[in-house]
Amino acid sequence: MITIQGKRSKCRWILGLFVIFVAMGLISGGAFSVGAAKKITLNMWVQMPVMIEMRDYRLPEFLKRHPELEIKYTTPPTGEALIEKFLIAVIGGQELPDIIEAMGFSSQTMIKLASYVNLSEQMAPYIDGFSRVMMRQFSDLDGKPRQVPMSGGAALGRFYRKDVYDEFGLTPAEDYDGLIENGKKLKAQGWTNFPLVAERDDWWTPWWFIMFASQAGSGMFDFDGNLVLDSAKAIEGMKMMKKIYDSGITMDVGSYWGPSWWETVKSEDGPVASFPSNYNWLNLTGKDRTMTPQHGSWGKWRVTNLPAFYPGVTQSRYASQIMGGSFALGILTASKNRDLAWELIEHASTSKEVAVALIEYHDILAYVPALTSPKVMDAQWGALGDQKSMAVWADILENQFSDSFLPAAWREVQVPLGIEVSKILRGEIGVEEALKQFAQMVREDILPKYAEYAE
Repeated sequence: MITIQGKRSKCRWILGLFVIFVAMGLISGGAFSVGAAKKITLNMWVQMPVMIEMRDYRLPEFLKRHPELEIKYTTPPTGEALIEKFLIAVIGGQELPDIIEAMGFSSQTMIKLASYVNLSEQMAPYIDGFSRVMMRQFSDLDGKPRQVPMSGGAALGRFYRKDVYDEFGLTPAEDYDGLIENGKKLKAQGWTNFPLVAERDDWWTPWWFIMFASQAGSGMFDFDGNLVLDSAKAIEGMKMMKKIYDSGITMDVGSYWGPSWWETVKSEDGPVASFPSNYNWLNLTGKDRTMTPQHGSWGKWRVTNLPAFYPGVTQSRYASQIMGGSFALGILTASKNRDLAWELIEHASTSKEVAVALIEYHDILAYVPALTSPKVMDAQWGALGDQKSMAVWADILENQFSDSFLPAAWREVQVPLGIEVSKILRGEIGVEEALKQFAQMVREDILPKYAEYAE
C-alpha cells in the first residue's frame, strides 16, 4: 500500500478562497504600462541568492538606463511554503510583487495559481535560444511562456577526479557499461564511481530516475502532461539505474545534499571519484557546501558529458532534470510596471553582459546565444583546474535530450516515487511491476485532484 505523505489540506482550502478571489476579479491586470511616478519601485520575490548578490553587478547597464528605478528584493520560502505565502498574500489583500521567481519543481504550480502575463510576444525573438525542455516547463498547458528561464541548471553533466582517474590509468567512460567497469576498478582501490542514495527513502532518489529516463528519451510526464513513468523508455531508465546499483560500484552517502556528502566531495581522499550533477554543484553556497582552494580536492575535478545510455548514440549522453537547479522569472498581471519588469527580465536572461557576469558565480544562462562571448567560452574555475568548463556546459545545455515535463501534480508524486524507487533498488519489487502499479495509483488517486489546474 503506497502512502501519500505531505500537508495538502491547508493549501487546498487556501486555494479554494483563491479561486473565489479570481472569480471576483480581485487578481487581474490591464495593459502593459510603466508607472508615471518619478521614483519607481520594482518588487521581486526571488529565491536564488545569486539574484540578490548580483543586484548591482548583474544589471549595471539596465540600472544606468533607469536611474529612477529601485529594485526591492524579498526572499520568500521555497516549494510548498512559497505557494502558501503567495495565496495568503492574495487572500489577505497584501501587496503582490511585480516579479516572482519559481524553481523548476514549483514552476507549474505557480503558473496555475498566479496570474502571470502571457509573454509569447515578448519571447518571440528569443524562444529558439532556449532548450525545449526549459521552455515547456515554464509555459502553461497551451504552450504560452509565462516565465523566462534564467539559469541553465537543468542540464546534467558528470564531474570526475582527474587525478584519481590518471593514477589508475582510466578515462571517463563513453557508456554505462564502461562506467561500471571503471567503477569496479576504482572500488578495488577504495573509491566509488557513482554515489547513489538507496539505503533510505531519500528525497533525491527520484532525481536519479529522472536522469536515466531522460537519457533513454522519456521522463515522468510528457510535454502534454501525460504520465509516462511506466513507459517502455522510462522502464529502461529504471533498469539501468538498478543495473548500476547491483554492480556494487555505488556507495550510500546519507543524503545527496547533506554534510557527509559534501565532505566526500571536498576531501582529497574522497572516496567519491565521479558523480553526475548540474553545473554548480561544486560551489553551492551554504553551510558545508562551498568548495574553496583550502579544500583538498580543489583543482582536481573536471566535468564531461554523461555516459551514453545507448552505446554509440551521442544524443543519449545528454539529459536534463527540471526538479531543481533551474529557476525562472514571471511577471504578475497585477503589476503596474509590466513594461519595466519585462525589460529587466529581458536584459537579465538574454544579454552577453549578464552571461559574462554570471561566470563569477559559477552560474550559466539558460539562453544559449548569450554564451558565445569568448569570456564565457574561455572561462576557468579553480575547482576544475585549467579546464574551460563553461564551454562544456554550453554544449550540454544546448543539447538537452528529453520531452520530460513536471506538472503541478509532481509535488505530490515525488516523495512516494522515491520510496518506490528505493524498494526497486533494494530488490523488494520488480521494475515493471513497481512502476506500473505506482503509475496506476498516481492516475487514480493523485492526478484527479489536479483537474482544477487544467486550462
